[in-house]
Amino acid sequence: MARQVLMIDTIASRYHCLPSEVIQSADTFDLYIVNTALDLHAKAREQEEKKNRKGPPPAPNLTEDQMKAMLASVEEKQNGTNKEHNHIQSS
Repeated sequence: MARQVLMIDTIASRYHCLPSEVIQSADTFDLYIVNTALDLHAKAREQEEKKNRKGPPPAPNLTEDQMKAMLASVEEKQNGTNKEHNHIQSS
């Protein structure tokens, strides 16, 4: 029911007439056109939002060995930090 009311309102707004005039003179073809147009506008808006959306950059193409080396480097740094932290606490 709500969708039908919105469609009648959309047709009335688009063609600058009263909703009662739409009810009297519009047919299913008019509803089909409005429904299709609304869907197309929504998809275009979605694509535009998707294009403008900020997000993380795509992941670089790395080999498994490169990723393992990076992980090992991070683990070494964390272990070094943990050793220093433990040393300070035990002093």
